[in-house]
Amino acid sequence: MKISTAQCWFLRGQTMPSVRKVTLADVAGTGTLLESTGMYGRSSVRRVELRSGRVLQSEALPQTQFGEGLTLHDGRCVQLLWHGGKGLVRDAKTFKVQQQFELPEGCDQGWGLTHDGGEQLFLSDGSANIYVLDARDFGLRR
Repeated sequence: MKISTAQCWFLRGQTMPSVRKVTLADVAGTGTLLESTGMYGRSSVRRVELRSGRVLQSEALPQTQFGEGLTLHDGRCVQLLWHGGKGLVRDAKTFKVQQQFELPEGCDQGWGLTHDGGEQLFLSDGSANIYVLDARDFGLRR
């Protein structure tokens, strides 16, 4: 089942309205979604069963981090943090952090993240700007 980002927002917002959620993707037809939840002290990365909304797996972020956009690219979860100009690379199965990276200069906030299926990530900072990053080293392409 394919589901659009707008539908995901609606589905999760209706299911658990008390926690700010950013829903990411139907993971390759597995019937699960990867979800990055926000709020200081309550942020997490979760694997959620699409039909029921049941949380199958969860990894909490430190109290000082506010989770935002996340995309699954080349077998790894790439997650943005709202403030601080940083992102995290997580193992797609365990959600353990493997790497931390800096967002491009001038990009203080991470909001949305997606990719083109190839070697580019598209990052939104909540403004009209879209940053195009190299998916391997997170360097700014344009």
